Amino acid sequence: MIKNFRLGLTLAILGLSVFSFSVAAKAPKATQLNEQYSYTAEFVKKPRVGPAVLKINVYDTSRTPPSKSSALTLLGSYDMPSMRGHHTTPPTKIQTNQNEDYLFPVNFVMRGGWEIVLDFQENGETIATQSINVRI
Repeated sequence: MIKNFRLGLTLAILGLSVFSFSVAAKAPKATQLNEQYSYTAEFVKKPRVGPAVLKINVYDTSRTPPSKSSALTLLGSYDMPSMRGHHTTPPTKIQTNQNEDYLFPVNFVMRGGWEIVLDFQENGETIATQSINVRI
């Protein structure tokens, strides 16, 4: 009886760990900015205290199929909502790489909740502002 319980518990733990890995391995869901653009955002590695990189992909949904675009200007800033103003960074232009990925370096100086604010601009005008909440 105890052996069956231990075996069942072990299988349940293994099953949950496999399930959590498969959920974490899914691609990020696209968020619509306006009629023409959508975006996805994910960290290159699991964020921890210290430097991290947020990879943002912008897609032009007016094309069929939707394709990556680097036509927008992105500004990014981050702060801790619980300590508003103490860890604030000014809006910084986010650079793109050769693959048209926007890469935003973030430095999490302590554990807790963080808010990343992304400002999407086209021709100098803001078309959308999005915030991403992260728990470190």
